Amino acid sequence: MLRVLANFLIYFKVILVGLLDALEINEVILLRLQGDNHEYLSTTAILNRDDELVADIDDYPIEEAFLSTPQ
Repeated sequence: MLRVLANFLIYFKVILVGLLDALEINEVILLRLQGDNHEYLSTTAILNRDDELVADIDDYPIEEAFLSTPQ
């Protein structure tokens, strides 16, 4: 039962982090559209600027957390 709860919490964290990343990306898109960024034609072009907003999978060691849960 404890392992099931631990797995649920891990997956919930991943989903929550994904939602927060999506909100951050939307906020950046809106801010850039309000500024002097008229040369960008799509949200993809806006996101493909110098900074990278999407987190790498290595930032969230899911496998490490899974392996550390009681078996």
